[in-house]
Amino acid sequence: MSEKTAPEPRGVRNTRLLLIFAMVAVAAAIGAAALLVTVVEHKQEARNPFFRVVEITDDIDDPAVWGQNFPLQFDLYRKTVDMVRTRFGGSEAVQRTPSQADPRSVVSYTDLNGLKRLRDQGSLKDGMLPKAKAIEDAIRGGVRRVHVISYKAQDSILAEVFTNEGTGTLIVQDTKALSAAEQQG
Repeated sequence: MSEKTAPEPRGVRNTRLLLIFAMVAVAAAIGAAALLVTVVEHKQEARNPFFRVVEITDDIDDPAVWGQNFPLQFDLYRKTVDMVRTRFGGSEAVQRTPSQADPRSVVSYTDLNGLKRLRDQGSLKDGMLPKAKAIEDAIRGGVRRVHVISYKAQDSILAEVFTNEGTGTLIVQDTKALSAAEQQG
């Protein structure tokens, strides 16, 4: 009833194992070759990370030419060089000078050039004109900083001296000497 099969000869079993091993080795070799081809292709792509529309050399400084190869970056660049005032303040070619219509009329800090600009544009009037002259003389005479504060605000001198925001205006020889924290106030 039950048929007993004869065991395979040893040579046939070894041949099958050898054939399976050879197929696995061939598959591994094909996989390794595909991996190497992919690595070489990626290295080649890294050498040219973008599609060149125009040839650019180090001598070309026109942003429009660069923009042909880098359109997204050029679009962002154009937004930053827009010199039109927006309702949020916008970007401007010259520094902002406060006016009565401008809600940002408090100048947190300025230097002697800014003080002169305020005076020339009529932002300093009446009693502030002799004070501005005294401030210029003091700074040119060696005083490092002058704080202009209002006598109307309670504890204004403490807030001006002991906080980064302050309540008045800090005037220095050159604003480049101010720390980042002082410039945020």
